[in-house]
Amino acid sequence: MQQSFELKLIDKTSGKLLNADLECWANQDFNIKLIWDREPLLYSGTDLYECLQLCRKRLEGDGIFILCNGSRIDTYPSRQLRDTSNGVRTYLLEAGKTPSIILNLLDFTECNIGTIQEQNNYYKKWKDDLKILLNQQQEG
Repeated sequence: MQQSFELKLIDKTSGKLLNADLECWANQDFNIKLIWDREPLLYSGTDLYECLQLCRKRLEGDGIFILCNGSRIDTYPSRQLRDTSNGVRTYLLEAGKTPSIILNLLDFTECNIGTIQEQNNYYKKWKDDLKILLNQQQEG
């Protein structure tokens, strides 16, 4: 079954907002096609999250960012959440807390948009800080 989503992109160089449509479908793999005012971008992967990461990586090279929860530096899906939602949902990561807020990956936001590297760095720091906090709680 094919689904289509309206997305907003931002060109961080010019500050210009761009409109795009994202088509998603699955056969043996999960597929997305970003349709915008430039050549369409097509990606395949194991789930929506992986496809979105591939698309973001390509766009980041041109200074363009997708304004959605999947592009927030403070979101990251667990393997279990990816498996149960086909990568459609992600956790909001809050410092010192286990994740409890689940967001739809493609829902619009302008909050905390960053690069894939910034997202990975935030996740690593969040994970390391949470381990320290949990160890302190067990010792105390």
